[in-house]
Amino acid sequence: MRFITWSYKEQCSIWYAASPVFQSTTLLTPHEQGISDTPAWIVSKANQYAKDHGKTPFSVYQGQWSVLDRSFERDIIPMARAEGLALAPWDVLGGGKVRSDAEEQRRRKTGENGRTAFTPDWERSEEQRKVCLVLEEVAKEVGVESITSGA
Repeated sequence: MRFITWSYKEQCSIWYAASPVFQSTTLLTPHEQGISDTPAWIVSKANQYAKDHGKTPFSVYQGQWSVLDRSFERDIIPMARAEGLALAPWDVLGGGKVRSDAEEQRRRKTGENGRTAFTPDWERSEEQRKVCLVLEEVAKEVGVESITSGA
C-alpha cells in the first residue's frame, strides 16, 4: 500500500489510488488543510468522512487551471462550491505556452525555445495556438501589449 505524502504546510500533495480515503483526513492537525490534484469524488468523500468522524475537512483545493486546460471547471469548481473550499490554481499561464506567434518565432530564431521540464515539446499545439490568437485579439481590444494580461 502506498501512502499519501504531506508537505510542511499540511497539504495533501499526492493522492494514490491505493490510499484509503480516511487517511486523507486522519493524519492532519485540526486546522485549515488543503489537498492538491485529487479527483473531486475523493475530496468529497474525504470531507464527508471528516465531518462524520469529528475531523477537520479540507478547506482549500489546489489544481491545474489555465485558459489552455479548463478541465478544472468541469468537476473541481462545482465540488469546491458544494464543499465550501477555496481554490488555489497552478499553471495559470499554461506552462509558458500562452504566447503570441511573434514570441514563438523569436524563440525559434534565438534558440531560446521554451519550458521543457515536463515535456520536450516546448512549442504550442495547433489548439493552443488558436486559443492564443483569440487572446491576442482580446489584448488588442483592451489596449494591452501582452496576451497573458487577459489569460
